[in-house]
Parts: sequence; structure tokens; C-alpha cells
Amino acid sequence: MTDTTKSPEQPEISSERIMDTLLDQLGTIGATVDQQEASEVSEVGDGIARVTGLRTAMAGELLQFTSTTTGRSVYGLAQNLDEEAVGAVLFGDADAIKEGDECRTTGHVMDIPAATPCSVASSTRWASQSMASGHRYLASRRPIEFKAPGIMARQTGLRAGPDGPHGH
Repeated sequence: MTDTTKSPEQPEISSERIMDTLLDQLGTIGATVDQQEASEVSEVGDGIARVTGLRTAMAGELLQFTSTTTGRSVYGLAQNLDEEAVGAVLFGDADAIKEGDECRTTGHVMDIPAATPCSVASSTRWASQSMASGHRYLASRRPIEFKAPGIMARQTGLRAGPDGPHGH
């Protein structure tokens, strides 16, 4: 005869207990998702690299190249976005990058610090600071490639007419 009673040493197994244990263990996992796209350099010369297969690269994006010769990283700026390839200007040790070296997208469009003027009187945050010029510059960042304000104004001021676009 077999004993069907449970011994006190063994905890009861239930779907609820299994689910709780799994959720506790999943909560301790610190996973990150790498959203970089990687490909290989197909040709390089005169400080320009051509990379095939980077479908998600953006114009002006900073690309990271890894030299198989030195193991060091060289950065480049995505310029020409063709259907099959991306042309990038290399910064730094461009001679270290060869055909077959790895290239990764960074997801970061290259930018520079820029200052936006604002009147001290128009901002209570800055009003208590006395400044000889009466102006304060707020730090911001701009992509290195953007349309100049004068061009933007001209584009928005154009209207289509029977003889083509003209200003108003």
C-alpha cells in the first residue's frame, strides 16, 4: 500500500506558486535591448567609408566603426543615404578603417551646443539676476545640419501662383 498523504517537508505545488516564483525571478533580470544596427564597410578611401546594409541610419547620424587592425573605434557622420548603402565621413584615424570592418548605428544625430537669446525681463527665472547686457542665453543643442532661419522664412513666405512660386 502506498501512502497518499503529503509529508510536511514538501511544499504544495500549485500553478499560482509557480507563477509567483517565475515573476519574482523575472523581476530580478536586468536586460537591455541593443537597438543598434550593425553592418560591414564595403569600401573606404579618402576619409569616406561606404557601408552596405544600414537600413535604419539617419542623415547626420554618428556611426561607430571598429577597426579589425587596431580594435579601436573611429566615428563617422552618415551623409549619403542610398537604398543599398550609406556614405560616411570618417573622423580621427580614418586609415585604420578597412573593408570588412564593423560599423554600427548609434541612434544619435550629431549636434552642437547653441545659444538661444531671451530677455531677462520676460523670464521670472532670470529676472533676479542683474546682467549688464539685459540678455541671458539659454543653452540648447541643434543638429549640425539644419536650415538657416533666413531660408526657413523664405520657404514659408512663398506662395504658388500661375507663374510659379513667389513671395507675398
